[in-house]
Amino acid sequence: GITPRLILVTDLAGNPRGGRSQGATAPSSFELSLLFDLEKISGLKGGSIFVSFSERWGHNLSREHIGNTFSTQQIHGFQTWRVLDVSYQQKLFDDRVELRLGRFAAMDDFLVSPYNFGFMQNAFCGNPFGIILSAPGMSAYYGTWAALGKVKPTKRSYVMTGIYNGDPKVRE
Repeated sequence: GITPRLILVTDLAGNPRGGRSQGATAPSSFELSLLFDLEKISGLKGGSIFVSFSERWGHNLSREHIGNTFSTQQIHGFQTWRVLDVSYQQKLFDDRVELRLGRFAAMDDFLVSPYNFGFMQNAFCGNPFGIILSAPGMSAYYGTWAALGKVKPTKRSYVMTGIYNGDPKVRE
């Protein structure tokens, strides 16, 4: 009934020429996630609770050696322990309807592409940094109070809507 997940990511990168100076950095991230399947635990069909925590550490090649806007290492940022997600999800009607409530990031659901996770730098990573610069209330890599609804009319399509705390001061 409880599925744990541990993830360790390190973005090793160096600047051999150009920029402000030469050097290398290796920011890293450790994530622990737990999925509680409430159907297996208590018999609540389609219900689950998801919690996720992370610790990030290390230095930023862009800030220390290059001087560019978009970080060359997407794993750098929010270098501290952080609660990423605490949410309840309910699936209904043979998983054709999903409802979620709790604290989670808008960019985990919207404006994200699984193809972008192949890129290491922040302009095209899983949560492109340019969107955060253009929309300061957009949440990525931290949970904010939110509600989400998703309907799957067919196996290959869905319609999704969400309400998120978009206060630009939420990161403070």
